[in-house]
This record gives sequence, structure tokens and C-alpha cells, in this order.
Amino acid sequence: FLLACPSGKMGRKDFFKFYRSLRVESEEKVKEIANFVFTAFDRDANGKIDFTEFLCIEKNFLSARFFN
Repeated sequence: FLLACPSGKMGRKDFFKFYRSLRVESEEKVKEIANFVFTAFDRDANGKIDFTEFLCIEKNFLSARFFN
């Protein structure tokens, strides 16, 4: 995250690009998932995902993979 976004904050467009590099689904599916994830974890609704919010995303995805 910090390599892709040294400022520690990532807007929706940059988040999509970053998220796209992590997924294998079609671009439309990734866009749908990325929009959902971005909205769900932009906790302060400032239009940016900061590093702490990103860590919450990762924690949730890792927990889901571990328990499923």
C-alpha cells in the first residue's frame, strides 16, 4: 500500500488500480468489488482510504480466508 501510495492515502481511482493488481476476476467484477470495498472501509467518508483503513480491509479478507 505505502509503495503504491507514499502519502498514505489512496483515492477511489488509485484504489481500483491497486486492487485490480491483486485480483484475477474480470475488470467489471473487480470494479464492482473495489467500489463496494472502498465505500465500506472509507470509515470517515473523506473519499480516501488511509493506511489504517487499508489494514482493516486486509484483516477482514484474511479472516474470511482463514475461516472459510
